[in-house]
Order: sequence, then structure tokens, then C-alpha cells
Amino acid sequence: MKTTADIGPQVLNDVRRQLQVDDQWVVTEPQSFTWWGHRLRQKVAAEKATTRGGLGIVKIWAETDLLIDVPNESKVEGLVGVLNSAAALNTLVWRPNERRLSLRCASYIYSDIQGWMTGMFCSAVAMQIAEAEGRAESLQKLFGGRIHSSAHPTSGVRQEPDDMLNVLSVFRTAKDAVSPFYGSEMLNLLASFEKQLPMTGDQSGATMLRLRCVVFGCRRPERNRLRRILACGHVQARPAERHRCVSVRKGAVGVFLLGFGEQCRAG
Repeated sequence: MKTTADIGPQVLNDVRRQLQVDDQWVVTEPQSFTWWGHRLRQKVAAEKATTRGGLGIVKIWAETDLLIDVPNESKVEGLVGVLNSAAALNTLVWRPNERRLSLRCASYIYSDIQGWMTGMFCSAVAMQIAEAEGRAESLQKLFGGRIHSSAHPTSGVRQEPDDMLNVLSVFRTAKDAVSPFYGSEMLNLLASFEKQLPMTGDQSGATMLRLRCVVFGCRRPERNRLRRILACGHVQARPAERHRCVSVRKGAVGVFLLGFGEQCRAG
């Protein structure tokens, strides 16, 4: 879909609508909105859009407060690097001048893939705030400082957590399910990729020793087989995607998106 319009505001409105953020706990600005799911503040913002080849392009990002007053010690940067090496959709961001730690993700959305890409970004945003609330205490013990709790400027402290914070339990339930590709389909997958990836497994599942499988870099038959497998997951693979990372583990099929988490790696 060719366009010369700024798609940023529309994308931002779509994100807010899909997340079903309560008006009571949101602050809206021209290029962003900030809301409180419980203790921690999350900001979602769209930068100024551009056009390329008749397509609108906008960078949209989300960031959730985690810790404040973290001791500015040399070990902090190293710990952040180690934790980010296993990140999926969201990565830790350390700002030493502010002594602040947060979770962040970002994505470029093009007008011709705006619909489904916005939906994927919403998944990352929902998981971000749920992960931040769930990991805040453990990260505080690791890094020091204090949890970066805050309150809505007019509604005050949110006592009851938003239902969105339960989103991770949905993904855990799916992870524990039995894969529908048990048997010959899984063996065919192993045979197709054994020379391309450090993958091991049997008819019950496969594990990539280093998760770095980019779908568009595979031969077409194997790429199509991966798409068929991913079609039974929560996020479907699509031909236009260029930052797809696939994990097929024993008893389940999981999907991770490289390119959402800035400085993101999966392993």
C-alpha cells in the first residue's frame, strides 16, 4: 500500500487499541502514550515517519521502567550483556548517567505490513511489562538500587494489576503442550537442517544449540516446512518477515523475533 502520509499516529492508536489500555491509567501525548499496568511505568512512542519507495515507514518503541539508583559499577554493564545474550523480544537498557535500568523493544513498521506487524509489536509490548513486573525483585537483588515504581499523575498508585500482566502464563502453557509435529515431520526437519544448523533431537523434538536461524536465509523447501510448523504457534511466519528466529524444542514449538529487542540476541 503506497502512501505519503505519516503512519505513526495510526500505528500508535492501533497499538493502544489492541492493548486495551484503560483510560484511567494512561497519559497521552502527540507521539506517545504512557500507562501503568501496576507499579511500573511503560511508554510507547512512534518517531517521525518517513517514506521510501512509496511506503510509509515508522520506528515505534516501548520502554518499561525497572530499577533506579543502581550503583554505577563496572560489573553492571557486564551483567546486562550476559542477560541480553539470552533475550528474546525485549532487552535490558542501562543508562549509567541516570543510574537507571529498563526493558526496551523497538520495530520498524512499513505501511504494506502495518496490520500484522503492529500485532506482533503489541505481543512484545505486553510481554515487556509483564516481564518487568515479574523480574523486578530478582533484578534488584542482582544489580542493587530500588524498583522504579511510580504513580499515575491523577489516578495515583495502581493497586490492582492489569490483566495483561498474566500474558506470560499463556505462553508458558503453550510451551508445555505436546508438539503436533511429533514423528516423521520432526525427523524431516532435523534432516533438512542438520548441515546448516547446530541442531540435535529426535522424533519428539529438536533443539538448536545456538538459536540463530533466519528464515529467509534457508532454501525454499525448508523455509516452507518451518512456516507450516510455525503456523500452529501463537505467531505465524510470513514470507515478508526478515527478522525471524525459530526455536523448536522438545514437546513444543516456540517463536522469537530478532529485530524487536535492540541489541537483541537469542541463544
